[in-house]
Amino acid sequence: MFHCDVPDTAMVQEDTPQELDCQQDDASETSSPMATAEHIATAEDPPLGSPQNSIAAPPILEELAGARIFLDICSGSGHPLTTSFLRKKCICVSVDKLICSSMDLLDNIFFDSLLRLCSSGIVGYGAAAPNCGDYSRLKLRPGGPRAIRTPTQLDGVPNLSAEERERIQVSHELVCRCILCLELIFSAGGHIHIEQPTNSMAWLEPIMQHLIKFAATYLVYFPACAFDRDWQKSWLLACSYPGLKPLGRICQHPPDSHEAIAGVRFSDGTFKSRITAEYPPAMCDAISDVVSPLLSQHGPLQLSVLSAAGLIPQKGLHDLPVSH
Repeated sequence: MFHCDVPDTAMVQEDTPQELDCQQDDASETSSPMATAEHIATAEDPPLGSPQNSIAAPPILEELAGARIFLDICSGSGHPLTTSFLRKKCICVSVDKLICSSMDLLDNIFFDSLLRLCSSGIVGYGAAAPNCGDYSRLKLRPGGPRAIRTPTQLDGVPNLSAEERERIQVSHELVCRCILCLELIFSAGGHIHIEQPTNSMAWLEPIMQHLIKFAATYLVYFPACAFDRDWQKSWLLACSYPGLKPLGRICQHPPDSHEAIAGVRFSDGTFKSRITAEYPPAMCDAISDVVSPLLSQHGPLQLSVLSAAGLIPQKGLHDLPVSH
């Protein structure tokens, strides 16, 4: 079993967010799964809401019950967007298997806990950026890795190996689960965005088209050059919050003015595009400046999915609505 050990106090001192440290449990550990604010749900944890997990939240979380939080799905190992929101004193939850192996969206038990959080109404803003590697059009270029899908064959090209078919299924399921989380957040009263590179084939998926219509999203274009990066790269956000529309930019530079990223390899053979996966700090700050007023600013406080469940208000026996 894995969990992330942090100090007993949930509030981060001196406005410095506590980093998560993924370590293996000692077999003799008997502490409650809700004993610290940073416990990470794993396959061994009982589902949220089950009798085994109905343990009172730490007092500091009880005081913040009903707070509006920021949920960052597929945040990246460095979670730059979460870091920017923490600087705005927000309460944040980052989800990414690169942070801790138990944060696996394809693990049904962990995903069930995440769905409960998304549907609870406490997520004021949810962001998702599923891995775009197997949706990248760069693989359609000569000299790149083998393309396993095309814009007209999103379910896979013919004659795939077993490993390639699994990649098709995993990449599609990851997009689907991110979108399901966002739809629940939006239905519960929060705002959302999903991000992909501008030319990602994920935008062509029917479920992505459904989200755009369901949430009536705005498509906001972020060229790297507008946010202190001299790259031939851009990001596209489909967002429900109209306040983000003014952040959209257009690259005003002549063609080939920026450093080429697509198809360029380092000396070790890895593709240069990998280093551009994380958003520039200026882009993160621009987004958090606009969105943070929608959230409770009782932080900086970084929680796990399981500990954030302690913020969900308890419905009284006679509170409306009631069943008959």
